[in-house]
Amino acid sequence: MITLLQHGPGEQPGRILPLLDDQGMNCTVLHLYDGERVPVEPVEGLIVLGGLMSVNDEQEYPFLAAEKRLVRAMIARGRPVLGICLGAQMIAAALGCRVFDTTPEQGWYRAWRVPGGDTRFPAEAPVFEWHRQTFDLPEGATLLYRGEGTSPQGFIYRSALGVQFHPEATVPIISRWIAGIPAAARDTLIQQSMQPENRSNLLCSALLGWFQTRRSTSTGSTPS
Repeated sequence: MITLLQHGPGEQPGRILPLLDDQGMNCTVLHLYDGERVPVEPVEGLIVLGGLMSVNDEQEYPFLAAEKRLVRAMIARGRPVLGICLGAQMIAAALGCRVFDTTPEQGWYRAWRVPGGDTRFPAEAPVFEWHRQTFDLPEGATLLYRGEGTSPQGFIYRSALGVQFHPEATVPIISRWIAGIPAAARDTLIQQSMQPENRSNLLCSALLGWFQTRRSTSTGSTPS
């Protein structure tokens, strides 16, 4: 069983749940913003979504400290962790790295797999960014993706994979996120969101394929 941590009502799993279902993986979603608790013990597989807060906001959001402890325990046990945006920053913070403000990125950008990187992932892809912080790459991590602006955009550390962009974001999710920006910019982003949708789906599928492989290796079991 996969455990997915959701930090806010607007930061939804999007295309992740149907793709997990396609790959034969069951998933339970924990709504941390609504009082559901972070597991104390490592789970079979962990997906950490984005959120409006910073991973540094433990005083306001005490569950963040519990998440970091869980991520460290998962990595120590060799259990798979997939972190998306805030989730990637969570992995970095759990490993003792700095998470800090950067030039905000909002909208569609491009990401490129680093030379010699894992060919199971697309060489380049359109990615949707919606963040204002970045992080230092953990020591010993393998850089997976670079972007037009903020880097790193993706990395692998042992059994954890973090991406700064939002491969889960569907057009309805993006529409909700950009509701407050000027109409002209909003219309442009919606049009752009229609164009790279399928390739974003392939990228998300590749990330979950990696997750599935790590899960099968760590548990020695078939999907459930």
